[in-house]
Amino acid sequence: MKRLDEELIHFFVKNRENLETEESTYIFLEENFPLVSVLNLLSKDLMKVSGIADLIKLSSNKKLQVLLNRVSDEHLNLLDEFYFKKKRFVKDVFYDLLDLHKLEEEAMKKKLFSTNKTKISKEFGVDIKTFNKWLELLFNDRFKGVRKIYFDEYVEIFSALFLAKDEELDLIEYINVYKRRLTEGMRFRKKDIVKYTNEDSPLDISTLLKIQKEQLGSNEFYSFTDIYPYSITKLLVEELGDEIDF
Repeated sequence: MKRLDEELIHFFVKNRENLETEESTYIFLEENFPLVSVLNLLSKDLMKVSGIADLIKLSSNKKLQVLLNRVSDEHLNLLDEFYFKKKRFVKDVFYDLLDLHKLEEEAMKKKLFSTNKTKISKEFGVDIKTFNKWLELLFNDRFKGVRKIYFDEYVEIFSALFLAKDEELDLIEYINVYKRRLTEGMRFRKKDIVKYTNEDSPLDISTLLKIQKEQLGSNEFYSFTDIYPYSITKLLVEELGDEIDF
């Protein structure tokens, strides 16, 4: 059975007269070697990713899903085989090119990745004032005055805001859960809590908000801000004796 690289060479030789333009080449590749198109599409889309939320949204790319469904098991197995056999070589080259061979893994992450509170606040769709309140609620003064947020810190912050307290971030196992959660939003207001806890109530929204304030007024999370991430919203809904199913 031919390997993927041998099949590609044979394919180009056989169809060289039909591959006169870049567009025709991409069409032929997509039809005959969807794995190549998958990798090409991923490389372009990954360049646009600025956070974990974008990665979750990327998994919903319909064109990518269609292409992946067309990739043969043989070609996927070849990709796995290449990675596991060559990952030590790839890592060594990567270290040499970026002069990272003397750095520990954690130091490498800090050199290669950093973000800031403004960017993360935009990812969650809130202003920096609200975002700083969230950080104060969940991390006290740990990030007060901090300008750069490094890789592990970013993952820790995202997880603390986007996940329930008993969840661990796993983009493979729980990707469908996260996609549904994203459709509900990255931030929630007090009227959203009313929606999740009073679906069949005949009372108007203003009355329900007044009752909510009476019930949650002593909760430090509730009184500290008017907009909440998922993690805090879930806790408030549970304190009211209800639950959210996303």
